[in-house]
Amino acid sequence: MNRSVLIVAGGQGKRMGGDVPKQFMLLDGKPILVRTIDKFIETLHEESKIVVVLPREYFAIWEKFCSHYPYLKRVIVSEGGRSRFHSVKKGLKHISLAGVVAIHDGVRPLVSSKLISQAYKMAETHKSAIPAIEMIDSIRCLKNGELQVFDRTQLRAIQTPQVFNNKLIQEAYATVQDSKFITDDTMVFERVGNTAYFFEGERSNIKITTPFDLLLAEAIIKSSKD
Repeated sequence: MNRSVLIVAGGQGKRMGGDVPKQFMLLDGKPILVRTIDKFIETLHEESKIVVVLPREYFAIWEKFCSHYPYLKRVIVSEGGRSRFHSVKKGLKHISLAGVVAIHDGVRPLVSSKLISQAYKMAETHKSAIPAIEMIDSIRCLKNGELQVFDRTQLRAIQTPQVFNNKLIQEAYATVQDSKFITDDTMVFERVGNTAYFFEGERSNIKITTPFDLLLAEAIIKSSKD
């Protein structure tokens, strides 16, 4: 079955600070986005399609990446939209309907090849595969101005890659019009009546959003080398 990936890298990185968008910041000497792409190149066959969604104003930076890492020329670059929802919708147009497609955050560079392979395999059986991890902190829910106790055992943190039957996720994006309150692709998938299949994710599969996340990612990489 065909396996492809759509990597979404359209964020401005305002919470990270600085002049460089977070997906282009260096992590152990290599841009975060390039590290993320590398994980899928390691896992997928050479004929698998890799699409990266970027704002047009970042295309020049991408061209510089390609000059430093020539293998990136196999990657298809798609212009992003006004939101993550619209960026994914545009990016999916570059992928044929056959097989399964992973949709992944460009700033989750520590995802393992094992998790990627597991997600693809499960999606081929269950039509979707969504990594999720248990919450480890105590949780309180803000209601009517008060913080109320919430049972954390009933909660899960959702990660990417989220892998779907390509035909079903494209039909979902074509059907859903109101993107308000949609924070990930699974919500789009479920909104048209599909059932999402969840499996255990990885705690190290962090999303780099703040300077602390970058420090944590550096520590994880260093520990893997020791």
